[in-house]
Amino acid sequence: MSTDDLQLELQKISSMLQSMNDEEKAHKEAFGNLYKQLESYKSDFAQKLKTQLLREMLTYFDSLIWYQGMITEQLPTAQSQGSSKNTTSETETSENSRVDILENTQYLVEEFLEMLRRNDVVVMPDATHFDGKYHRAVQVLESTVKDDEGKIAQITRKGFYLGSQILRVEEVIVYRYVPQPEEELHTDSVPEQSKQELSEQESEQDSEQESSEQEAINIQLPTSEE
Repeated sequence: MSTDDLQLELQKISSMLQSMNDEEKAHKEAFGNLYKQLESYKSDFAQKLKTQLLREMLTYFDSLIWYQGMITEQLPTAQSQGSSKNTTSETETSENSRVDILENTQYLVEEFLEMLRRNDVVVMPDATHFDGKYHRAVQVLESTVKDDEGKIAQITRKGFYLGSQILRVEEVIVYRYVPQPEEELHTDSVPEQSKQELSEQESEQDSEQESSEQEAINIQLPTSEE
């Protein structure tokens, strides 16, 4: 075999090896991209599952807050009813039980919030005005005070953050400004002096009417001759 034929064969072998290396590199890149996609899918799936679970936990938190409010309203009533019938010692026992129930319930609420914080879930800070990004209005109250427009009257369900993302918007009751009717505004805008003059005119008319009625009563009817 000549030297030229040998060089040609070496070039072919070198080209084949380079082609195999390029193909192997492409396969590695494809597998690497596939692995990244699978990891991303796995992470997204885990995050969605975690978010769904946390939202279910917030439903339980709502029930816990409702229960706390209910016993807070009912326990003082039970105490006042029992104090009129029971002895002093029984009343003290009832009061101690009431305090224990309230403290235990508050402990459960705080412990639940701490568990949420460990999972990077925090309560939304209280706001004074409605913001559609963070709030959802469940009821609107009318107000004749202009400054009440958009103010939050009550929070019916707390909102939460998951990290920097909104996990659940806050449900609120908001005020809506409604101007007074034109008749009322016109009446209210009448100056006090004009009101007084109208009152004096009405009094004078009433006096003249009374005088006319009195004069009509004092008229002597003519007597008939037999």
